Amino acid sequence: MAQKTMTEEQKTKEQIKAEEKYRKAEAELAKAKADLKDAKRKADNARKYMMGGVVWKYFPDCVEFTEHEMNRIIGCAFSLKDVQNMIRTVRKERGKTVEEPKIDNPENTPEQVEEIENENQGDEGNNDESGNA
Repeated sequence: MAQKTMTEEQKTKEQIKAEEKYRKAEAELAKAKADLKDAKRKADNARKYMMGGVVWKYFPDCVEFTEHEMNRIIGCAFSLKDVQNMIRTVRKERGKTVEEPKIDNPENTPEQVEEIENENQGDEGNNDESGNA
């Protein structure tokens, strides 16, 4: 059976009040969602500005490169063992959990996968980088 809609005359005062409350609650929810989205956007932008400032201040030569070129340079730098070790050290110093590089990352080259596997095997046996006990 089709439900008939009530006309304004048929609605009770309680129903009208309830509908008004409902509309106000919907508006409050929409405003809260928008405020949360705005706060997240502002935080993201602040981080982007900070990161751009770091690059501008400490790596002025990078300004001449395009985004694609910078992605290649940074990707190469972050794949180096010394850089990975420094990242682990910094994370340990600030008390965060250290995430190991993921072997199944589709962006890893076969050489990177082999290096990660060798590092993981070396970590299990001993702490000596040369592999000697």
